[in-house]
Amino acid sequence: MILGVGVDCEKTSRFKNIKKELSNKLFTTQEITYCNSLPNPEQHFAARFCGKEAVKKAFSSLDITLLFEDIEIIKVRKFPQVAFRNKGLNKKYKIHLSMSHSKDTAIAFAIVEDIWKKN
Repeated sequence: MILGVGVDCEKTSRFKNIKKELSNKLFTTQEITYCNSLPNPEQHFAARFCGKEAVKKAFSSLDITLLFEDIEIIKVRKFPQVAFRNKGLNKKYKIHLSMSHSKDTAIAFAIVEDIWKKN
């Protein structure tokens, strides 16, 4: 059963010269390492930011407030997956996440599904 949806879109230029202090508040060490290992890291930072915002918006419909540091976006077989610091969320909800970026723009869409209830 779908419980919430969220979407976010950002300009990649916002993340071009991201300050270390800010990046540490928004992203995990693993996310920072991954983004900085790629050409044009600002595109990947922007996509992850959008992913986290989309997840936060999807959970807001459940009256669950998440912080950026509560959410980690990892890659599993080339696809983005969401991992929560609160492991209870990992066991109760399945998150469907799609992220994309171009040179100038990043976008993400998230769906929260209750894994205990089937349609």
